[in-house]
Amino acid sequence: MHDIKFIRKNSSSFDESLVKRNIEPCSKKIIDLHDKYLSHLNKKQKLQENKNLLSKEFSGGNIVEIKKKVAEIKKEIDLQNKLSIEKMSQLDDILLNLPNILSDKTPMGNSENDNKIIKEVEGKINLEFEPKNHLELAENLNLIDYEKAIKISGSRFSVLKNELALLHRALVNFMLDNNAYFNYRECLVPELVKTSSMLGTGQLPKFHDDLFQTNFNDM
Repeated sequence: MHDIKFIRKNSSSFDESLVKRNIEPCSKKIIDLHDKYLSHLNKKQKLQENKNLLSKEFSGGNIVEIKKKVAEIKKEIDLQNKLSIEKMSQLDDILLNLPNILSDKTPMGNSENDNKIIKEVEGKINLEFEPKNHLELAENLNLIDYEKAIKISGSRFSVLKNELALLHRALVNFMLDNNAYFNYRECLVPELVKTSSMLGTGQLPKFHDDLFQTNFNDM
């Protein structure tokens, strides 16, 4: 998720990056929302300070009057807290749905047809037959079984077999063994995570419809 401090200091370049992606500039809207959030937060803090001061007067003041003022302040604190949460929610919703800032070298364009060719490699292979994709090759070589995977788990899954299953396990072991030399600590973590854990990681909210979700504990 984008850093609000960066947007404040670099609002022009931030908007320029959005324009390159054919997205309407919104740094002003983001900053305005953040200012309103801070305003509600400051009001809440000042009200809390006043409430604390009034609470100290209970021992020698008009208890009925003090209780009334404290109740009124508490009500206003709750309102400011609600408003600050609303503004932060609106701000997060915008920031989480904005793409990353583009490099200065990224050309302007509306589609892939506007991409610039930087380099062409000689020696292109001209095949005298129609090549098969990796899925066809794997199925023909009895390395992947999609039909069994569909029966077991449904679509978008695969069963790896024979040499491909061995290769998969070997790559996992190689990665773990190799990185152990660099003082990485090996951990076995849960395979299911909460929604909040996936926010800002490149998964949510953009790929919400592509993820699998349980009906337990927001996972």
